[in-house]
Amino acid sequence: MSYGIMLVITVTVILGAFLVSGAPPVVVNQYNHHNGDQYSWGYKLTDTQEANQDIQKKVLDDGQQILVFSGSYSFSGDDGIHHTVEYTADENGYHPVIDGKWMRIVVKYGAGE
Repeated sequence: MSYGIMLVITVTVILGAFLVSGAPPVVVNQYNHHNGDQYSWGYKLTDTQEANQDIQKKVLDDGQQILVFSGSYSFSGDDGIHHTVEYTADENGYHPVIDGKWMRIVVKYGAGE
């Protein structure tokens, strides 16, 4: 499970590093909600960057408690193409779906794959 979390964080940081150019973007909207076993957060910036994530506790059949992550982030590249990544990370690994104007890629990482 920690591999999936670290992968999500790493991908987000790397993409953020590529997006830094010119005037810094301004936050248009942001939120953080915590309700017991659920947590969600998100933001939207003036430069089309946007991200959101929901986190929930899940109890497996063996009684083990895990966190399940789902969310998305998006941005517009220098070429004007808008890219979106939707993902889940659970007991079976990290599952991103990468979507752009000219492509759609489904990547599967996880246990047994």
